[in-house]
Amino acid sequence: MTKEFHGRVLEFFNNECAVQILMTWISPVALDLESVFKVHPHGCLLILSRDMDFIQGYKILKPLLDPKHRVAAITPDLSFMFKKTPAETWFEEMMNLGEIPFPKSIKPH
Repeated sequence: MTKEFHGRVLEFFNNECAVQILMTWISPVALDLESVFKVHPHGCLLILSRDMDFIQGYKILKPLLDPKHRVAAITPDLSFMFKKTPAETWFEEMMNLGEIPFPKSIKPH
């Protein structure tokens, strides 16, 4: 999963992105997305969400997918994201406890 996640992120955030924006998806409200592109019209928005990383998520994002907006949803690999960061120890402790206080859409598998 780490290789796939990392590869998809690198592929999405290529040299065409004037600004790289990363967010989590915790509710199906597109207003935040519209605001992001008003401020950064040539930015690339990557949404970390296992719930949005499938055909239904694409349908929700479709109104924003036009030639000037780059938006994608990818299931996060949290152990990869936290590796060698101050959050790594916390994440490992939470995994050992079996409970991580994340929104449902980004919880690890």
